[in-house]
Amino acid sequence: GPGELVAVVGGDGSGKTTLARVLVGLLPPDTGRAVVPSRAQVAWVPAEGGVFTDLTVAENMAFAARVHRVGRTDRIARLVATAGLDGVTGRLAGHLSGGQRRKLAVVAALVAEPRLLVVDEVTTGLDPLSRREIWRALADTAAAGSSVVVTTTYLDEAVRADRVVVLHEGRVLADAAPSDLVAPGRTIVDAVTDLERAAAGESPPPAEAPAPRRRPAGVSTDVAPLALTRVTRRFGSHTAVADVDLTVGAGEIVALIGANGAGKTTLMRVALGLLAPSAGRVAVFGGPPDRVRRRRVGYVPQHLGLYRDLTAAENVAFWAGVHGAPAPVDPPGGDELTGRLPLGVQRRLAFAAATAHEPDLLILDEPTSGVSTLERTHLWDLVTARAAAGAGVLVSTHDLLEAEQAPRVVLLAAGHVVAAGPTAEVIAAHGSLEQALLTAAGAPPCPP
Repeated sequence: GPGELVAVVGGDGSGKTTLARVLVGLLPPDTGRAVVPSRAQVAWVPAEGGVFTDLTVAENMAFAARVHRVGRTDRIARLVATAGLDGVTGRLAGHLSGGQRRKLAVVAALVAEPRLLVVDEVTTGLDPLSRREIWRALADTAAAGSSVVVTTTYLDEAVRADRVVVLHEGRVLADAAPSDLVAPGRTIVDAVTDLERAAAGESPPPAEAPAPRRRPAGVSTDVAPLALTRVTRRFGSHTAVADVDLTVGAGEIVALIGANGAGKTTLMRVALGLLAPSAGRVAVFGGPPDRVRRRRVGYVPQHLGLYRDLTAAENVAFWAGVHGAPAPVDPPGGDELTGRLPLGVQRRLAFAAATAHEPDLLILDEPTSGVSTLERTHLWDLVTARAAAGAGVLVSTHDLLEAEQAPRVVLLAAGHVVAAGPTAEVIAAHGSLEQALLTAAGAPPCPP
């Protein structure tokens, strides 16, 4: 309704984008009808795009104003300032960061003061600070009386909405206020996982004590799988990673968090030996990350590293063969072409390819981005199983609820480690991981 902010959550293929396109009139419903304001009173921000990359920030806003016949320059200036873009109005949109470009798309859609704003996954892949700023703009829009519908895979965002709609394979599993969706003593992750598990016909996992950790033959308990000592990496005059110390022990999961551009992916690529450090030392199993030691490492890059024109089985067989290991039987996706698989299956396939040779160190760069809560749970089950078998795990993520599952966390800001230690201790020191990130960025504290 008017003044209401509704979050539609679900993984890839759940129907979020299709529903959003029906709401804005881009797709007609096959049955039923969508009762929405006239097209002139509806604004749409797609998951990709929404701005002209070869126009500046100011030109994008001026174009939106002309299209909607809005002459109030004071409103445009206020929207630009709200998005934190007032210092870059002369910059081409194509030269903005991902977070800045998404914020520009949102405020350009708000120029016309729409009665209904529909925003489709504009925060996917963005860091928590950028997501918070976008959600603040959405909340302000709802507070001014507009109806706002936003699709997302991040449940830490959804709890900020007035209502949460959970979609799974095109069906609504729940439509309720966050407080009504979550039973006492449980989290929204628990609630949505249970709903998706029931819809998929899965039984809840048995309540078992964690399996004791075991060490595969040949894995030393004395030498850390990964040890970075005062590592710095520069690109010309830009320092992407500065004086970083980080250790991942056998059987340990370490979450790496930070804003976009903080240096997480660069640090991982240095750890893998794909980039040489400008200074400092990288030790993988006690020595440099050479070809021999890298055979004991499994890596899932941000963009999966799969061949889309090979079948799932062919992808896993290829990567297993690279490491001289037998191909796993019945991998996720089977004989289907990888490019046709849902994102969640592709991510499980990437994990299967990276672990076919049973590595002793896993480096995972945002392995769960864009998938459903249930798929995320499945992937984390696989990660914890590898750690229980003795592998060290370094995993980056923008999902702070996910990062809380790791026993230890390292927070990067502008290439520097600004907080590190047991996750519970970092949360106790700052109040939350989100607040730790905001403090590192010099942003205002989280509202109580």
